Amino acid sequence: MSYISELQDVIKRLHGVESKHLESVSVKEEFEGKTVWEGVVEVFELIGHPKARKVYAWSHDADGRKKRHFAVLHLAPVDSFRSSDLPKKTKVGRPKLPNGTAKGRIVPVRFAPEAIKAVEAAAKANKQTVSEWIRSTLDAAIRA
Repeated sequence: MSYISELQDVIKRLHGVESKHLESVSVKEEFEGKTVWEGVVEVFELIGHPKARKVYAWSHDADGRKKRHFAVLHLAPVDSFRSSDLPKKTKVGRPKLPNGTAKGRIVPVRFAPEAIKAVEAAAKANKQTVSEWIRSTLDAAIRA
């Protein structure tokens, strides 16, 4: 069995469709100036896959163990063979502020159910968020 046929079998087993070989692409991945992986990625057209038109496939020997195969569909965030095995870094929330420019300290406060209803009503009446209303009310009380 040829290497391309072997990869096509892996693609069929993993993704359930037939494939047609399109091209072989030499890839050299570097990190901080050092080569972390070098090899050939095979690009295939998928026949009848509901979401993807292409798949990127390759294999390598895994530390003396048997050969490992990879077959990564061309779906977002994978837009090429170069990004197929790289995780996308996503962080939730606002970006960190530079040192010394933090917004302030968070102070947890517990309210009784009837008190929070009154706070929410007062904030709404002043067209403010609950946090804005609490801050402005405490600011006014401190300055008085």
